[in-house]
Amino acid sequence: MTKKNNDDSLNEPTSNSDQINITEESDIPISDNVEMENQDKNNELISQLNSKVDEYKFTAQRIQAEFENYRKRNEEIKNSIRNETTNDIIQEFLSVLDSINSALKIVQEGSAKEGINLIAKQLYSLLTKYEVEEINPENEEFNPLFHNALMQEENSSKAGTVVQVFQRGYKRKGKVIRCATVKVAV
Repeated sequence: MTKKNNDDSLNEPTSNSDQINITEESDIPISDNVEMENQDKNNELISQLNSKVDEYKFTAQRIQAEFENYRKRNEEIKNSIRNETTNDIIQEFLSVLDSINSALKIVQEGSAKEGINLIAKQLYSLLTKYEVEEINPENEEFNPLFHNALMQEENSSKAGTVVQVFQRGYKRKGKVIRCATVKVAV
């Protein structure tokens, strides 16, 4: 019977004090294992979230840069259109200025000539305000970017130079609005 009793003692449930001893005997308590697993999961989740934050931050920065480039392009386009429109309007005024200059050559009377001269000065003042410069190439070397040769004249001593200006040329901000119409010596 002793044997039986020994076997029965093995099958008997252990007491609470025995369980505590088992737990205390292991290297890491069970509750610490759970905390470490939770901490690892939290660290992994934080890492994933930080990765997503970096991705969204990069996307936001890229979109912001694209928008800034878009804004600059639109501003350049608006300025270009504004300049072209201004140049077109100025070109219309240039034909009026040509007529005024022709009238100044024809009119001999004092008061009429003074009135036309005042109008010409006002128009030149307006053109100066819009940064329009006159191209007056007389006795200068012919340049096809600024001059339109209408006629040629035989003159070997002045070959390649402008000898007469038929119509004045104008430029604005370095861009030619109208080429000067000239006679060139060859």
